[in-house]
Amino acid sequence: MKGPINWSAKIGEYALYVGLGAVFAQTYMGRLGMFVGFMQSMTIPPWKTPYLVASIIIVFVVVAALDKAKLIDRWIPE
Repeated sequence: MKGPINWSAKIGEYALYVGLGAVFAQTYMGRLGMFVGFMQSMTIPPWKTPYLVASIIIVFVVVAALDKAKLIDRWIPE
């Protein structure tokens, strides 16, 4: 392609880059906002914080035990 067609193709290409990048950024920021809101709802009021910490510790111990027993590899496809 030469001339004005090449310029319009480049402009369209960059417009797609900007548009798709903006959609991706909006999706990411929306999900990050939902996660922050969820964590805020789990820690406010203050009496919920020990339950959250205990839940995190339990999940960590279970995942570590499954990893040590080599059971996680069955669920993760290669």
